[in-house]
Amino acid sequence: MFNFISENELANYVIRCQTDSITFNKKFNFKLFDYYPIEEAKSTGNIVFKNLNSYFHVCKKCSCEYKYKDGHIC
Repeated sequence: MFNFISENELANYVIRCQTDSITFNKKFNFKLFDYYPIEEAKSTGNIVFKNLNSYFHVCKKCSCEYKYKDGHIC
């Protein structure tokens, strides 16, 4: 992951980098890169970070912020 981020000059856009995921502060068309991450169905969608310990998922339909464990029905 570090090589992918540094080789493609993406460090300024990284919010979080873990063992199995990278969170960016903007969308990218990764298919333009020689090597790109594979999107998975387990993606959580858009997330708003209030701080490192406080974050909320954002509903694509109504933009409501909610905790994943609580769910949301539009």
